[in-house]
Amino acid sequence: MGKQVEDYIKLKGISNKFNEVSESITEDLIRELIRERLKEKIDEAIGTIEVYMVQEIIDNWIDSNSLFIERAVSDSLTRKLK
Repeated sequence: MGKQVEDYIKLKGISNKFNEVSESITEDLIRELIRERLKEKIDEAIGTIEVYMVQEIIDNWIDSNSLFIERAVSDSLTRKLK
């Protein structure tokens, strides 16, 4: 078996798994993950101040910047998979 065939066999499994995972990730899941991480960071930054008011700001920002967020996530995944 040639090196190219061996490499293909090894990478095919990884590729299939990545496709399965990427197909299961929805836009809503990405938004929710980003929201949760932003909430954590804001909570760390402002300590004891109530976060409930900040939630509306975050939600509005995410809604207004969904294309930016999608591109950032896509670019990040692309870089990590290189």
